Amino acid sequence: MLFGDEGMDFETVLADERPRLVRLCAWFAGSQEAAEDLAQETLIAAWKNRDQLISFDKLKPWTSAIARNVCLNWSRRHYREQAHLVYSIDSQEEPSEDELQDETSLELELDRYELATLLDRALSLLPTEIAQMLIDHYIKESSHAEIAERMCINPGTVAVRLQRGKLSLQRLLRTKLQAESSAFGLVEMGGPQWEETNIWCPWCGQARLLGKFQKDETFALRCPGCHPDSESIMAGLDLTKPYHANLLGNTKTYKPAYSRLLSSFSPIYQQALQSHTAPCLACGHPVDVNITCEVNAHKETRQILLHCPACGWASNKSLSGLVLALPEAQQFWRKYPRLRMLPAQEIEAQGSRAFLIRLQSVSNAAELTMISSRDTFELLEVHSNVKL
Repeated sequence: MLFGDEGMDFETVLADERPRLVRLCAWFAGSQEAAEDLAQETLIAAWKNRDQLISFDKLKPWTSAIARNVCLNWSRRHYREQAHLVYSIDSQEEPSEDELQDETSLELELDRYELATLLDRALSLLPTEIAQMLIDHYIKESSHAEIAERMCINPGTVAVRLQRGKLSLQRLLRTKLQAESSAFGLVEMGGPQWEETNIWCPWCGQARLLGKFQKDETFALRCPGCHPDSESIMAGLDLTKPYHANLLGNTKTYKPAYSRLLSSFSPIYQQALQSHTAPCLACGHPVDVNITCEVNAHKETRQILLHCPACGWASNKSLSGLVLALPEAQQFWRKYPRLRMLPAQEIEAQGSRAFLIRLQSVSNAAELTMISSRDTFELLEVHSNVKL
């Protein structure tokens, strides 16, 4: 059993699920009056079968499935009682079990049709290539390797794009399609909104970052200048995943959380660059490591991709993101909280091609220069005109 002797903890978690389950039961059953009782029946069933739940991050879909079954059983009883009442008044004959089952099946088919329609609408709002990748992987069950072969790209790139696609799909369900999504228990109403933080954007130095931070839900940051689209993010974690939530620990505010995010991922990427492998955050299996080059808005971006072939976990960072995570950059940023990062310049260093990246203070002439290998991103030299 997942929760051992911590029954009261699980009881508290279930109690927190009640408002969402009431809304879900109201939608499934089509009866607001019955929703409270059906949600309570769902919670009781979940408690009795708690040994079947293998992970906290599966709680919502697990309880949603229980609610669905509870509501379907209620619908069958409700239709049977209504039909018996009508037939007892108008006829001596009672409806057959097949007739009653047909009515419930119709309800279920309409439910499935509306859910499929909702997902079709959400996918139509995504870039065509990303939507097709999501369909191929999650509906047609194609592997990363099969999709990569069809698209002539690296499996690690497929994993990262699928991850981005999932995040984009989740954002659509939480924003433009929130009302419909909430009815299916896919998202909760009233999710976290963007709010201004005290962190200056390290890329432009012209605006404070906007953030969303909700325990066990999400952590996200974006610059309103660099990322004006409210659905885009500069950095973030899905905190419903235990291995992501553990990275942030008990941090409760944006700056410590962002610092933990950078420092937690930095050793993984450093190991990946040095030994060409690293342990997967989700399952511990060795990940595949690839360095790619993407062109967006006529700008070349080189990234390191980590992809676990065992469980599908993926992560990616750009050269500038890796530079910002370095201890020297972190120390400079603490001393000069309002800075900007200049675009990378390609140079010759130590007999090979390299990238030069400068961090400049916005308020004075302080500057930090870092030179990294063009092919491996490994740090070669660090120079500064101030004492760190």
